[in-house]
Amino acid sequence: METSYLPSSLLMVSDKVTRCPLIFSSFAWKSSQLLSILLSTKGDGNRSKSQIGGPVYLTSYLQMMFSSSPKRRALSFTSSTIFLKDSAEHLVCKLTSLSLELTILQVLLMAKSPISPPYLEFKAQLLLESIWVFLCFKADLRKAISTSSSKNRLLNRTGRLTLASSVLSSIPTYYMQINWLPQNICDSIDQITRNFLWKGTNNKGIHLVNWKKFTSPNSAGGLGIRTARDANTSLLGKLVWNMVQSANKLWVNILSNKYTSGPNTLHAIANSNSSPTWSSIIKAKDILRSGYVWRASSGSSSFWFNHWSSHGLIDSLVPIIDIHDLQLTVRDVFTYDGQPTQALYTTLPHTIAELINNSHINFNERVEDTFIWKENINGAYTAKSGYSWLLGNSVPTNNPPNMVSWSWIKSHATGARSTIFLAGLWWTWRQRNQMCLSADSWSLTQINFQVQNTATTIETAMHYEASPHPDRMVRWNSNNYNCCVLNVDGSCLGTPIRAGFGGIIRNSAGLFLTGFSSYLATTSDILYAELTTIHRGLLLAIDSGIDEMVCYWDSMLSIQLLIEHASIYHAYAVLLQDIKDHLPTRNFIIQHCLREGNQCADFLAKLGATSNEEFSTHDAPPSDLLSLIKNDAMEEN
Repeated sequence: METSYLPSSLLMVSDKVTRCPLIFSSFAWKSSQLLSILLSTKGDGNRSKSQIGGPVYLTSYLQMMFSSSPKRRALSFTSSTIFLKDSAEHLVCKLTSLSLELTILQVLLMAKSPISPPYLEFKAQLLLESIWVFLCFKADLRKAISTSSSKNRLLNRTGRLTLASSVLSSIPTYYMQINWLPQNICDSIDQITRNFLWKGTNNKGIHLVNWKKFTSPNSAGGLGIRTARDANTSLLGKLVWNMVQSANKLWVNILSNKYTSGPNTLHAIANSNSSPTWSSIIKAKDILRSGYVWRASSGSSSFWFNHWSSHGLIDSLVPIIDIHDLQLTVRDVFTYDGQPTQALYTTLPHTIAELINNSHINFNERVEDTFIWKENINGAYTAKSGYSWLLGNSVPTNNPPNMVSWSWIKSHATGARSTIFLAGLWWTWRQRNQMCLSADSWSLTQINFQVQNTATTIETAMHYEASPHPDRMVRWNSNNYNCCVLNVDGSCLGTPIRAGFGGIIRNSAGLFLTGFSSYLATTSDILYAELTTIHRGLLLAIDSGIDEMVCYWDSMLSIQLLIEHASIYHAYAVLLQDIKDHLPTRNFIIQHCLREGNQCADFLAKLGATSNEEFSTHDAPPSDLLSLIKNDAMEEN
């Protein structure tokens, strides 16, 4: 009998289910064990018409599963296992049209039986659709591989890697973002990918490289193949994010009314009565929980009853809360004139009190307190950032990956001798392969000749006459503003990285008015250094009584964040809003400048990064800065 992957009846069921992810995830919970057996068993698809015992026993299993008797339901997980395995061989992957139609007919008859209660009819129909949708998923994987089998002879391992990354890893994406797949299904997906990379479709070959090496990111020397479990978790993380942020979506509103919503989602649990959607969300949440951090903004969160602290709810750490402290917010405590704990009548544990007293939080009433995803600077969760975070956490802390293992190649691949360097790498690799595969070796003279010849060929092929570019004059006050001028810059230097910032204020003639520099001990983020320098520069100008000023800045990203509407979840939303609030108070303008015209601010930024002073002002310019200031003044005149 002719076999087919997706008969017409299966396509109808699959189309109806895939249009509604919520319905799909709501019926999958009853069929997890069944699907594990179905999807982990290989089918031959060669049974005759008379061998229809598998679907019959499957129907018996479904009847027992939907039975109102707990004893009969328990029996379905023991006595019917052999029948299920038998039927699985008949159903998985290649399905005969006759057996499929018979199975659909028998299950539908059971579901629509007059003696079956209505809710059992609904469960039976959902389970039927669940089985076929997962079978579609399994068939898609096998079909993708079988489609490429005719071209297998034309694909080397690089081609297989490309196909595995772009096709095999993408097929289960839809199912992964709405359901927590059983572990054996995830293992099966990874096994299919591994076998295809090393064995193709002829099932011959050995695995020469550890699977963890394949799944490591490219920056760590891996090949970037996604593991099924981490991909499943990162995709479900988008549902977690929508629940945490109480997104205005219908499915979020439904689950919020039944379970919980907002930041409480990060501390919720699932029980035996939870829906499959909620259970999947909770499983992903349990893994991703430590990737969320509380961002203080307005400080309106309750000091006692909100999860603003890494230690959990503060009220759980004290036996009783004084009545005077019940309404306190985070802002009330941290803006107290004195140590924050002095604002409390309630006695806190010593470690918590010390932590609070040593913390410094900036607030802005125009930005709301919220939980953000720390892996993404925009604060919003994405599947890409979630997967990257999972990869970072999966590496043992005592053996971290060498994230700069290829940096030496990048550093030598530019410059006057880059061609000879790259040619040397190529022929060194050729020599290594020659020794491993043919037990032959070349002399150093032969290798040197090949390197020189290859480098000459590349330089000859790539040689071109570059058109001369006219010299341009870059000025520190490029727009000739007739007011005070503030130049600012941030800097990150050394290993380990030390961050700092600096700025200089001059009049329109280039005369030094004041300057500042600072070391940032708490971060090594260059964006934070750039935003902090303009913020402190504006505050210094306001304190100096300057009413009109132009601010030159060579960080285009920072300027775009100020001009455009940044994400409300941005990690530095409070700092951005503070800068925006200061600009209208005076006649301040922000302009972009080239790096060559910002040398004085760059000098002060590096001075701050190499010092240990958190913030210092300069009433007179440092001696090494005088020459740069004079050059700018001469260019101005």
